[in-house]
Order: sequence, then C-alpha cells, then structure tokens
Amino acid sequence: MYYCVHMTSHPLLRRLSLGLGLAVAGPLQGCGGADSGTPRGGFGGGSFAGSGGMSTVSPPPPDGPGGPGGSGGLGVGIEPPPTGPATNDCGGYALQAEPRTEPGNVVVLFDQSWTMGEIWSDPATGVSGPKHFVAGDALIKAIAPLQHQISAGAIFFPTVPAPGVFDLCPAGVAPLGGPGQIPLSQGGTFVTMWGQHFAPPWTTVLGTPLNKALHEASAALLNPPAGKTVVVIFTDGHWTCQDNTEVPTVANLHSRGIETYVVGLPGAYGITQLDDLAR
Repeated sequence: MYYCVHMTSHPLLRRLSLGLGLAVAGPLQGCGGADSGTPRGGFGGGSFAGSGGMSTVSPPPPDGPGGPGGSGGLGVGIEPPPTGPATNDCGGYALQAEPRTEPGNVVVLFDQSWTMGEIWSDPATGVSGPKHFVAGDALIKAIAPLQHQISAGAIFFPTVPAPGVFDLCPAGVAPLGGPGQIPLSQGGTFVTMWGQHFAPPWTTVLGTPLNKALHEASAALLNPPAGKTVVVIFTDGHWTCQDNTEVPTVANLHSRGIETYVVGLPGAYGITQLDDLAR
C-alpha cells in the first residue's frame, strides 16, 4: 500500500523482513495452560515475525493467544511433557533455541528531483529542512542500528538532468553501482556512502524519471542476493514521462519474490499511480 507518513516512524523498515527464525537445538515447548487460553505446549496463533518486521522481533509471550504480529504462528508441532499436570507453571518447559538472522537487502529508489529541495517541517519531531534531507536522515537512522544485518544500495533518480522544464523526458538514470549511485553494500558502508552522496557540490536535478529507476532496479536484481530483498521508493510527486511499463516492472519484481514499498513525501501527487507500485 502507498504510504504518506511522518518519516520519523520509519514504516519501511518495520515492514521489511529479515527472515528471523529459530535454530532449534532441543525440545521446543510452550507455556500454555488452563488459564491462558492456549493449549499446553503451544504458542498460539500469533506470528513470530509479524507480517515482516525488520525492527526488533521478540518471541511469542508465554501466556496469551499469540505473539506480536499478524497471522501465521510459529507453526511447530509441539508435544507436551510426558509427565506433569497441565498448569501455567512453565518452570519445567525448556526452550533451547538460538536466533538465526538471514541476510536482508534493501534497494532504495530515491527521488532527487528539484522539488525535493523544498523545505519540510516534520510535525512529529519539529525537524525542518529540505525534503531530501529529512527523508534521508530518517532512512539512515532506521538503517544504522541494523547495519551489520543488512545490505543496502541506492538508485537516485534522475542522475542525468532533463534539458529544461518543457522537455523532462530525456532525464536519465544510471544503473545501480553506476556513476552517482550506491551499489549494494554492507549496511555500514551504505550509511557512509549515503552521506558522501549528498556532500557539496550535490544538488537536486530536473526531472522525475521513476520508470527508468524501476527498470534499473529490475535489471540489477535479475539474480537477487541471498535473503529477503525489497525495493523502497521515496518520492514527492508523480513521475514524468511515464511509459506504462511501471506497473509491469513492479509485477515482474514481485514474481521474483521482490516486494516494493512506496513512501510518499509531502506534496506527493498521482497517489493512485503510486499505490499501484506498492506491492
């Protein structure tokens, strides 16, 4: 779904999945009982990782119907202890497991068109500045705590400016890893390169060729890296010179298991079209 949000809430990273799981090293048993509403030995119907949360994930609570998140529980066939009454006393239950984090990959499509230089004050924090700064700062603050767990890259669009306001179609986009872009890198390296990208003499660019940015993302992810891979689009407006390949490109990414998310910044328009790109 298309989002128009306060950037400080970091919705994108909460929605993405790192594929957290449990490497079971011994008997796995829950703590249900007569008073909890959960069968003894079961964790209920809650989701261990929710609907795909990249933020801190906690295991299901010992009591209650389920863990944090939506449907799709832990799904482990758990047998109760061979002896002992079914009570809420979990002292005799053993959870011998260790967390295993699979790699996650984020490809950011970031609008650096001229309107991204407009000033925006975030009502949630009072932080003010150009939209590209406020949005980028929120993105980096969300990625920084996870920098050892994810890889990230960025396709800024456009990287080749349009010749004028009445001729926006020629605005171009370099491939991921090309001039002016950030290749898929370890999270800490990405954070450093992000800051370097916006250092002077960086400036906004004329044009919003989101269609071309999507093409480059699709081409770069023909052979996705290991782990969950997602594309996250930041833009404050409708793209210019759409060629009707935008939705099919997103559908093709989705068919390869790559989800797309759209963060609409203040001033965004063309909401219906943006919503079509969030899958």
